[in-house]
Amino acid sequence: MGVISEIEDQILKILRADDLHAGVKIGSLPLGRNSERIFTFGRAAVWVCYAGSRYGKPQTTSLHVQSRSMRWSVLVLALNYRGDVEAADDALPLLEAVIDSLAGEEVGGNRLSLETDGLIETGKPGIVGYEAMFALDAYLRR
Repeated sequence: MGVISEIEDQILKILRADDLHAGVKIGSLPLGRNSERIFTFGRAAVWVCYAGSRYGKPQTTSLHVQSRSMRWSVLVLALNYRGDVEAADDALPLLEAVIDSLAGEEVGGNRLSLETDGLIETGKPGIVGYEAMFALDAYLRR
C-alpha cells in the first residue's frame, strides 16, 4: 500500500470515528467529481479523494530535501426532496462537522490544514454540495 492510500485510509478512519450524523455515507471517491458513484447515497455523503500534490524547489543543502504538499478534496453532499434550500440546511452543518473533525488532525506524522472550502455545483435538483480542500505538508529526501 502506498503513502497516498494509507493517508486516505487514516482520513476516512477519523471521519468514521467522529459522530458526524446518522445516515451519512462516508467513503473514498478516487475519481472525485468525475465518478458516477458521487450521487449514490441516501440522505448525505462525505467523499474523500486525493487531489494531487504541490512540490517545492529542491533544497540544495546537504540533506537534499524537497517540500511536498499533498492535497485532499472532501466532498460533502446532502439530498433533500423538498429542495435546494433544505438540502443546504442539511449540508452546511455537515461541512462544519467535517472541518472540525479534520483540521489540525495528525495524519502520517503531520497535521492536516484547511486550505479552502466552498459551494460546488451538483447539477442535480435537491442536492447541495460543498468541497473542503485539506493539505498535508511533508518533506521528501531527494
